[in-house]
Amino acid sequence: MFKIAHISDIHLPASKQGELRGVYPYSRLEKIIQQIDPKNYQAIFFTGDIAQGGNLNAYQLFCDAMKKIEIPCYFIGGNHDDEVMMKNVLSTHQNFHFEKIINIDGWTFIFIDSVKKGSIEGYVSEEEINFLKQLLKTIKPKQQIAIVVHHHLFPVGVPAVDKYPITNAKEVWKVIRAYDQIKLIVYGHVHESYSGRKEHVSLESAPSTSFQFNHKFEDHHDRTLIGFKEYTFDADGYLAATHWLAVH
Repeated sequence: MFKIAHISDIHLPASKQGELRGVYPYSRLEKIIQQIDPKNYQAIFFTGDIAQGGNLNAYQLFCDAMKKIEIPCYFIGGNHDDEVMMKNVLSTHQNFHFEKIINIDGWTFIFIDSVKKGSIEGYVSEEEINFLKQLLKTIKPKQQIAIVVHHHLFPVGVPAVDKYPITNAKEVWKVIRAYDQIKLIVYGHVHESYSGRKEHVSLESAPSTSFQFNHKFEDHHDRTLIGFKEYTFDADGYLAATHWLAVH
């Protein structure tokens, strides 16, 4: 049995005092990091939008906020990130990784890029789909698989983001649904904790560390709650728990 912490949609500006939609993302990230005891987790997954505008200073601020975390952290980019800059800055940290596949105690985690440059919505390229197809052919039948991605494939009931999913989701799902070993898709982007299911695959999103989007109103967001998600994995599957923190 092992645990993974899942953090997403931090949206750091260029300074610690930088404001976004009436909140201060850096101080909110610090509050979340304080809630995570590294001794309890095998790793932390970050599913994109670390920086609000792909700013160099934002990635440096992220490294500063994470300086006391000494467990492996794995990253994929989001639509607000500058992938090249993110990798250049974060790769200097010995615990930060950008592997496409990792294996932990009977589980395989596959990290898929869903960012379409210059767009809010997601798109999984033909190259990335072919990579997934070929990789899935090599994984042993008894191995359980989780896909890690930034954008969501299916609507989650959040109007502000449901118009910006993976636009070729049908093509991606055609690959995923063919493998019963794929038990889980984890993602960010939606600024809300969501749990769902599509056929044999569970779907889990992490809340934002900055603010949440309102389920009912497209232009409204909730500044009072931030959080992260926790997964407990074993041979029988997984359990998910959302850790919320009330803020002012």
